Amino acid sequence: MSLILLMPNGAAMLTICDTHVLIFWQDDPHRLNDKARIAMEEGLKSKNLACPDISL
Repeated sequence: MSLILLMPNGAAMLTICDTHVLIFWQDDPHRLNDKARIAMEEGLKSKNLACPDISL
């Protein structure tokens, strides 16, 4: 199942995650719903996953 969203110009949409999402994903991924977990995994695979610098 792929959730890579495309912009009107065909470019892949960037998945940006907030601090709590990064913490949940790392420490206890089941705290995220299926759609969020899949979006994170797909974003990582496609190299379209990002987080704000301030989160780190």
